Amino acid sequence: MKIHVSRNASAKSCAFIFGSFCALMFAQSAHAFTFEPTELQYYLMPDYCKAKMSDFHRNREGSWSVRFPIDEKRIAYWKNAIGNDFKHMHHYCAGLVALSRAQTNPSSGAWRGAVSEISYTLSRSQPGSPLWKQMTIDYARALEGMGDGDKAMELLTQLVQRYPKDGDAYIALARTLERNGDLTGGVAVLEKGMRHVAKKGPLLFYLARYVYDLGEVERATELTLEAEKAGMKMDSLRKHLGSQLSGNSGSMPGVLDHAAVPGGAGE
Repeated sequence: MKIHVSRNASAKSCAFIFGSFCALMFAQSAHAFTFEPTELQYYLMPDYCKAKMSDFHRNREGSWSVRFPIDEKRIAYWKNAIGNDFKHMHHYCAGLVALSRAQTNPSSGAWRGAVSEISYTLSRSQPGSPLWKQMTIDYARALEGMGDGDKAMELLTQLVQRYPKDGDAYIALARTLERNGDLTGGVAVLEKGMRHVAKKGPLLFYLARYVYDLGEVERATELTLEAEKAGMKMDSLRKHLGSQLSGNSGSMPGVLDHAAVPGGAGE
């Protein structure tokens, strides 16, 4: 028996965190699904997206250019793990492909595609569902790429409030602030996360780098050592700190390339 979540119920759950912006999300999401993954795009997808694309009716009937393997056990596993959202997951997965493309080769069309596809699944989801947090982070990143950084930061601030012990939410908000020129604000968010999050390594990774870029070399050195103790690789920052990590002082920092990110803490 299929469980149906009504449009009204989805709108109410969406409004719980997104407020009046949900109306725009629903308006944007009313479109036909035309995405067809390439072989490379498929194999770069998260496992739940591979399961969804394998299960998608066009793959099952063989109407796509490439017919992807159908693993019924894997499909059943992810249907059970994700729940009701699995029904609309193909839109989110298409949005992830668009988001990846937009971040590599930015264009308004790619960002717009990411916003449209991710919002389709997110607006039909429920707060607290297995992928709600990650979909919100990805949706905020797409909005930022479209030029709506303020709305992206608003959504991520709400996400931090809803998941106060989740490091990914703090990192997503801090990185958005940093990309929008508020490095000090990013540091404040990460410091708040340090007080609440058990797994501190990824927070320390960004905190050390941001503090370094603000010119606080001594503190950046201390945070780098803490991050390494937490299992993070800090090779890039170590090269910049150089003599500071050897017990010397005096040199001024350069600016780090924040494209290098730790595993599990990326965009």
